[in-house]
Amino acid sequence: MSDDEDNFLSSINYPLVVECDMNEEERAEATETIVTAVEKFPSDPEQAARFIKESLDRKFGQYFHVCVGNSFGYSIDTVVGHKLAMAYGMTGVVVFKAS
Repeated sequence: MSDDEDNFLSSINYPLVVECDMNEEERAEATETIVTAVEKFPSDPEQAARFIKESLDRKFGQYFHVCVGNSFGYSIDTVVGHKLAMAYGMTGVVVFKAS
């Protein structure tokens, strides 16, 4: 990643949703939960992922899968209506349910 890209991403202080097929309620709750987790655990992506997963499982039923990190790709098959990919600052997050 170039320095310009790093500077741009680090300047993002709002959730930037890249891909989502959730309904509005689930999307809003997931986005809020992700922001809380990334802010609460800025240097521990594993703990942030656990926080997000447990919160979404409680709110919307099991079983969510969560990826949190600064550099990763993904290709997933999901249950329709339960996928969100977003960036918050330098952190990328993907949450989804799989069948």
